[in-house]
Amino acid sequence: MRRTYDWIQAHPDQHNQGQWMCGTSACWAGWTVLLERGDERVALRADDLIDTALRWTWTNPETGQVSSSGAAIELEAQYVQGLTFEEAEVLFHGHTSEAEALDVAAAIIGRDEGSATAVQVELLMFHNLPIVPSPSTAGGA
Repeated sequence: MRRTYDWIQAHPDQHNQGQWMCGTSACWAGWTVLLERGDERVALRADDLIDTALRWTWTNPETGQVSSSGAAIELEAQYVQGLTFEEAEVLFHGHTSEAEALDVAAAIIGRDEGSATAVQVELLMFHNLPIVPSPSTAGGA
């Protein structure tokens, strides 16, 4: 979670909540998967990124189910970051602006690290997200 947050903070022009992957920009889920797979490309031709994304599949280690396309990106990002379904819904979809996605991510990170501010707790509550860390993320996001 922290790696994706730091990447998007450093490259705001490459963050687009409206598309999981489009050209050289991506939503929260898209960047999570690109970074997890070691694909930190700042100056990348749009066709290369799209071709790479279209070949992606993800096998859920718990169920063995194989997914592809945007659903695979979201599932992998949710799993990698240890997010609940509700947290993923807020972070991954176009109805959340780029700025709000960063704010929610910072609140989740703060919650999981035990350093959430009152404003961050209020933001989590506004989105009906847990204000205490889950056992899988306690101690650090």
